[in-house]
Amino acid sequence: MVENINEKFQKLNIPEDQINKYMNNAYLKVQDMLNTKIMPNVDKIVVNIGSGVFSGLKFLYNFLIGIVASIYVMANKEYLASRGKKIIYAVFKVKNANTILDGLSEMNRIFGQFINGKILDSLIIGMIMFIVSTILNLPYAVLISVIVGVTNVIPFFGPIIGAVPCFFIVLIADPIKSLVLLIVILVLQQFDGNILGPKIIGDTTGLSSFWVLTAVIVGGGLFGFFGMLLGVPVFACCYMYINRTCTAKLQEKNLAFKTSEYEKIRRIDEETGEPIYITEEEEDIRFKKKTPEQKLAERENKRKLKQKQHMLQYPSDLPDDEYVKSGTAHADDQSQDDDDSDDDPISIFDKFMHVMKSVASRADAEKLANNIVGSDAEPDKEADSKDDAEEVGNGQAKPESDKKISGNQDK
Repeated sequence: MVENINEKFQKLNIPEDQINKYMNNAYLKVQDMLNTKIMPNVDKIVVNIGSGVFSGLKFLYNFLIGIVASIYVMANKEYLASRGKKIIYAVFKVKNANTILDGLSEMNRIFGQFINGKILDSLIIGMIMFIVSTILNLPYAVLISVIVGVTNVIPFFGPIIGAVPCFFIVLIADPIKSLVLLIVILVLQQFDGNILGPKIIGDTTGLSSFWVLTAVIVGGGLFGFFGMLLGVPVFACCYMYINRTCTAKLQEKNLAFKTSEYEKIRRIDEETGEPIYITEEEEDIRFKKKTPEQKLAERENKRKLKQKQHMLQYPSDLPDDEYVKSGTAHADDQSQDDDDSDDDPISIFDKFMHVMKSVASRADAEKLANNIVGSDAEPDKEADSKDDAEEVGNGQAKPESDKKISGNQDK
């Protein structure tokens, strides 16, 4: 090793005196640091190192004990669950015991679905990150994938926490590829938040984005990493308990218990107990909606549009004078539109379909009228034929002139 160092220094063509000068300066600085900073604080350094090693060993010990205990608990979970139910029903009333068991069942569902879904989601994100890093030939692909996958377990801030160390790790090896890494992480987290996460986890907690953010911040501030990890399901359980309690109290008072109903309630009358709702004007001002004049104009425009569509689709329903007016008005509109859309194939096809509909509607109207006239004439003809037959049977033939007159009447 020393020979290799000497060969490298010889290739650099640095004078030997200058090398000795640098070595002496480095030796003096190291000796000064040992005498002034390290030696007076040896006891503190030893204590800090010892406490760090002891904390690491203690964490490893607790981790192993937790794994062994969890194995025993999972092996005897049915027995422990039955014993727990027995104690709850023995201590509390039946109604309260059922409430407690329902709450525990809901907590089990929230924690189980959230943790299992988050672990599966993070595992998939880590695998995708490793594949993309390998394809793009990013340095330290395995390390980056592990960091991104582990920190993805934390909602909201997990991608940011994982992106920062990965960026600096790649920045040391290749500055240009560190920017590529940031783009890949950004795209991957958008895919996770909008597509993969909702598919795997879904709405297991029942919390809005605001409450999820609050749970992560409060949990991380109080309990660190594990608080950020478990803050969302714990807060979801508390939210579920408060919501059920409030709903039960409101039902006892015969009041509305849905949150959406209180958006339009100003207050509740103390005597009758009936809700007093916000007026439309106040609602428009509060939510910045349309004014009554705008709503009236919009309804009038919709009514005119529906009437015009009905006129175009069923022209036979109109009287003759209105049909002529609508036809002339439509012809004027068409003549105005022809200047702009003579060469448009879609407009030509629309005109053709409109003409065909009007022709078909007129033909149907004429056919219906002919059928009505024909149905009215057939009973008259049958009655005349019966009268002729009766007269012939009585020996009185009908004169030719009367037959001609009756024939003209039939016509």
